[in-house]
Formats: sequence, structure tokens, C-alpha cells
Amino acid sequence: MESHRYLALVVVVAAICTLLPRLTLAAGNNIITFTSVDSTDRTVIFTPSVGREEVPSVSVAGGQTVDVVFPHGWVGKYLAVSDDEDQLRLLGVIGEVTFNGFGDMTYFDVSAIDDPSDQQGVRMLRPAGEDENTSGCLGDFPCDNAYVTPNDEQTKVTPGRHLIATLGREPLVRKEDGDDVDGGGRDDSDGEDEDTGDGTRKN
Repeated sequence: MESHRYLALVVVVAAICTLLPRLTLAAGNNIITFTSVDSTDRTVIFTPSVGREEVPSVSVAGGQTVDVVFPHGWVGKYLAVSDDEDQLRLLGVIGEVTFNGFGDMTYFDVSAIDDPSDQQGVRMLRPAGEDENTSGCLGDFPCDNAYVTPNDEQTKVTPGRHLIATLGREPLVRKEDGDDVDGGGRDDSDGEDEDTGDGTRKN
């Protein structure tokens, strides 16, 4: 009987030790969760504002998710570069973040000012649990939900400290007569699909 109680106690302690770091991470730190929505491996490169701490680059494999913890009051930007690109590329669509800004709020945006032709890197940025409070484009950049010119008013704000950043572009699925063409269904079309820019395709 005592051995069963001891075993149960060990299981409970192990569960607490496993969950505690995650709960602490979520409760007290500034976090961006980088989520790849395609099969491309990328490196996310961080550039802090003057006087802010350096944050090491991270690798995000295709289809995977990586959490990055930022120092209190961190301000800066990030750029996603696919592993088959020049790692020294400095221009592209970027994400910009201010943690613990005015009112201890988090300010964020996605900007296509530097290079709106970058369609495969940074995609969207939003607070965890706030699906409608987004910055970025589901379809092609540029769009009206991201910075295109410096005079745009696209900075978003949230009291939360956990942001979700998507990288890449989800595969577009076109259905014909109920068949999933991209998933291996029938495709009788001779023409190429036209990207409408809003996350859909048409013939």
C-alpha cells in the first residue's frame, strides 16, 4: 500500500516538474511562438533596437513551432529567411515588436515597406487567444493589414505578452466537383490557377 502511495507521489511530482516551466514561461515572460505553415526550413533573424539586448537567431523547421523568450522591454524586428536563401539578406517582410511599452502593453505589426515582393517569409502576427487582432497578409503582400508605406497606421496593441507569428504560406487547396485536387483528387483543368491574393485560387 505504501509503495503505491509513493509511486503516485512520484508521478504527481514529475507532472508538476514538467508543467511548471511551461506555466512560468507563459505567465511571466515575453514570448513569440513562431509557427511554420509550410514545408520550408527557415532561420529567423532578430535585430534589436539601439540599446536593447541581442536575441540569437533560431531555426524553424518546416511545419514546426518554436518559442522564443524576449527580455523585459525588448524592442526590435525579425526577418525570416529560408535555408536555401542567402542568410545575409537584409530586406524582406518583417515583424516588429515592442514588449512592455507604454502602459506595459505589447505593440506589434508586420511591415512590407522594405520588400513587398517577399511572399514566403514572415506572414502574420497576432496575440495568443486574439484571432481577430492580426497584422499581416493571408494572401500576397502588400495588403491593407500591413505596413506598406511609413505613413500607414497599422500598429496593433494587446495587453498580452505572448504573440503567435506564422511563417510561410499555407498550401492552397482547390476543389473541383467535390474532389480535393491538391490532395490527390481528380484535376481535369488544363489551365493554371490564378492567385487572387486573398488566400484563394481561381481558374
